[in-house]
Amino acid sequence: MGLSCNICYAVIIFFIASVSFFDDAQFPRPMAMLITDFIGLSLTPVLEGSSKGSHLICGFYCPTQQTQACLFGVVLFGSRYYFSDNSPSIIAPELVWSANRDRPVQIDATLQLTGDGDFILHDADGTFVWSTNTSGKSVFGMNFTELGNLVLFDQNNATVWQSFDHPTDSLLAGQTWSRSQKLTSSKSVLNLTPGLFSLKVHDYYNMVVAYVESNPPLPYFKSYVGVKYVKFEKESFLGQTILVASSSSPRRQFIRLDPDGHLKAYKWDGLNWNVMADLMTSDIGDCGYPTVSGPALSFQGLKRNNFSGPFRYS
Repeated sequence: MGLSCNICYAVIIFFIASVSFFDDAQFPRPMAMLITDFIGLSLTPVLEGSSKGSHLICGFYCPTQQTQACLFGVVLFGSRYYFSDNSPSIIAPELVWSANRDRPVQIDATLQLTGDGDFILHDADGTFVWSTNTSGKSVFGMNFTELGNLVLFDQNNATVWQSFDHPTDSLLAGQTWSRSQKLTSSKSVLNLTPGLFSLKVHDYYNMVVAYVESNPPLPYFKSYVGVKYVKFEKESFLGQTILVASSSSPRRQFIRLDPDGHLKAYKWDGLNWNVMADLMTSDIGDCGYPTVSGPALSFQGLKRNNFSGPFRYS
């Protein structure tokens, strides 16, 4: 954390907070192409929050110098500054949502909002990677909200598809987390592909359960929430208060299921992303987490076939 990256703006037809298109052959379909110099951490913006002081960007994010490891997603950053030639630089980018974390793309990958309403990501060689699967669903335009939600909407401004319905490992302030949606950790800080741990709002019993992605899944945290969804708002989550300094922007904070299975709340303090709360540890303690040593997975004090882990009712 506390790293910087250069922004290399995409060659795109749209670069605004909201776009719409019409079925008219004289207008080219909106398309974005990943073009970056791969110096350090690189970011190619596609859409950016329109308000002054926004700290959210939607675009291509390349966390390493490997040209085969770029992700389309949403990045929350600490701050930005401009060099003498007016080229911008982003400080401390954090990927909070990704469409293709399991299938990174290379330089020259493309995004396209098609005439029939599908939003499609292709790799540099033209291979299909990901789409919103919204073809034929009357998509009229696209919006990137101030909360960091990428939205496709119809002519009545009703949501057809939104990234908030498909979380990866993080939640943003103001984001609602509903039944059957789950967070899945990354494998490591540098390897952002899906990892070992997941957290889910279950349909039954209105419970939030954290578990290891094994066969069968091994739960290590359970919390009865008594509602059909959970929302990260007012510096609170799962009934726990997340202390935030009064000078902090409420938008520069997020919750993430980390590669070690901990659910942590982060806040920007002006220099770095700091941990404000370790949200499950107060219930299960440090010994309640599964530990990984090489290929082996073990629970301290928990039996694989007779789990009686912690429950918190609120």
